[in-house]
Amino acid sequence: TLGAHPADLAELDGRFAAPVLPGEVLDLAAWQDAPGGAAFEVTAAGRPVLSGGRARFGRSH
Repeated sequence: TLGAHPADLAELDGRFAAPVLPGEVLDLAAWQDAPGGAAFEVTAAGRPVLSGGRARFGRSH
């Protein structure tokens, strides 16, 4: 767990790396890379489909 609340999501970035077909299972791997930030990658059948993912969290309220 990254310890961030979804309501605090301030920025989301990533690159679509490959198409995803209906019915394919997506696997998300995420890790904290800086205070208030996380990196992530999405794969389908072991191939990257979303790469360079970054999320930044900040107080939204």
